[in-house]
Amino acid sequence: MFMKMNALQSKADDIENITNTSLDWQKQLLESQIAALEVLQAVTSFQSQALEESSLQQLISLGHSQQ
Repeated sequence: MFMKMNALQSKADDIENITNTSLDWQKQLLESQIAALEVLQAVTSFQSQALEESSLQQLISLGHSQQ
């Protein structure tokens, strides 16, 4: 009986170790996804600003051509 309990505890320890490893990988993945989203937000903001400036330049050009 003692041998079976030891074997069972060993399996439980293995499951715990694998679970901890999996959780560490999931945490790393989540951190990478957060970093990617932050970069995407910066790119989106830059594109919005560029589009705004481009539209403004077009309006200025249109105004000069009508004068």
